[in-house]
Amino acid sequence: AEEDVLLFHLVHMHKDFLNGSLGLRRILDTWLLSRHADSLDQALIARELEAMGLSAFAERMQWLGRVCMGEEPVDPDAELLLRHAFQHGIYGSNKSYKTARIAGMGKGSMLGGKVRSLVAAVFLPYGRMKAQFPVLEKAPVLLPVCWIRRIVELLHGNWADYRRKLDYRNVTEDDLSEMRTFLRQAAASDVSC
Repeated sequence: AEEDVLLFHLVHMHKDFLNGSLGLRRILDTWLLSRHADSLDQALIARELEAMGLSAFAERMQWLGRVCMGEEPVDPDAELLLRHAFQHGIYGSNKSYKTARIAGMGKGSMLGGKVRSLVAAVFLPYGRMKAQFPVLEKAPVLLPVCWIRRIVELLHGNWADYRRKLDYRNVTEDDLSEMRTFLRQAAASDVSC
């Protein structure tokens, strides 16, 4: 159903947003999908968004789409979000991704966010590890062994590339402060930072 397309789009957009990405294409797609709102089951959409905790985010992104199309005035909040979209592009950047991870995992602390993000990148959660190691489906107790195997494989792979991906030194306090503001601008009730 068309409602499912809009919901899927907003869920995917929210996931990308939390990873520090807000592309103009996604904003305009939101505007296009929302233009046919009168033919959609708004009660169903509202229920689903509320159940997922995405109501405020969806409303904010629909508003941003209207701003982009000149239907509403640009204010400082829209300017901040659009500046981020222009700076980091459709898929975000390596730096925006790392900064968003630190903001999401830091609980107010740059060092804590860096450490938690690094640990989460190395020790993937069970669901993601099952995709790499199907044996975990039958024997979840092997998760620690699989983590060790994964680390060994990483060390024997393209170590320079992995080290670059796990290097958070280029993220500054100013970057983190800007990212927190960016995340709050979308929908304070949906995003914790």
